[in-house]
Amino acid sequence: MNEDILADWKINRFIIADSVLHEDPGHLIILTDYKFWGAEETVDKLLAWCSKNKCKMQGMTLILPTDKLLTMFILEWSK
Repeated sequence: MNEDILADWKINRFIIADSVLHEDPGHLIILTDYKFWGAEETVDKLLAWCSKNKCKMQGMTLILPTDKLLTMFILEWSK
């Protein structure tokens, strides 16, 4: 039986990475739903959200510096 280790990545808009995968303080978010995040309206809204909340965005990843911002992100962007 072959387990798909990327199954969660395929069905979610984003993944919260384990802290061992990054050196920055805070939480690493990997944006996995390329169609959703690549839509012009979504990109504009996400960029405005990141600017307002002082999040660091690099490519398809975000660094959220606090637990509060992680909760806000989840509430805003979950399906």
